[in-house]
Amino acid sequence: MRSWVSSPTMWMRSRGSRRSAIDGAKRRRRWRSFVGPSPSIPTAVLLEVYDHGLMRIREVPSDIQARRQEASLLAASSYAARWLHRVGDARDRIDAAFRLLRDTKDYPAEMIKPGSEADNAARALADRYGETGEPNQAIEAYRDLRGRIMKSNPDLQNDLLNAAQISRLDGVLATLLRRVGRTDEAGSLDQNRLELWRHWDRKLPNNPFVQRQIAGK
Repeated sequence: MRSWVSSPTMWMRSRGSRRSAIDGAKRRRRWRSFVGPSPSIPTAVLLEVYDHGLMRIREVPSDIQARRQEASLLAASSYAARWLHRVGDARDRIDAAFRLLRDTKDYPAEMIKPGSEADNAARALADRYGETGEPNQAIEAYRDLRGRIMKSNPDLQNDLLNAAQISRLDGVLATLLRRVGRTDEAGSLDQNRLELWRHWDRKLPNNPFVQRQIAGK
């Protein structure tokens, strides 16, 4: 506990409150940019980084945005835990993420914005099903999430970030559908993704990111 917390003077309490607010803002900014799995970092190290982030973000008290970011870190860290064969730990992290999002009133929700904390948690749950031998549950979870995202009117024709989010979801969903023999549905999703990126290629000719999506990389 920092010394300013136990200070007997009102001045120190006030100073501590300002410092807490500043520290909290710094922590929120720091961990906002690191909430997704990274294949370039060894898994054990990745989990340590996530856990350090969780420890620091939890130092921010009574802050709704900090709790949302904690939920995203929990969801993202579940991948690393599962890849280390800590299946129960991974499940518990996802469950904890949803508990936080219920507390913040972000989940359950009829509409989910792409890239939001609720989106992150829902994808983590769907991926858990997919990576632990439950592809049909994963498909159901992804279809449900997709429906809720589309209710938010993501404007895929004009919002590149949202287009990328939905395209990534549809790519994972197509892979799952093929796994259970639903190749026609998978092919339809792939065709829709290709048409989406051809649209973006017309809007942004020769854009490297768009070209990679068309090439399926």
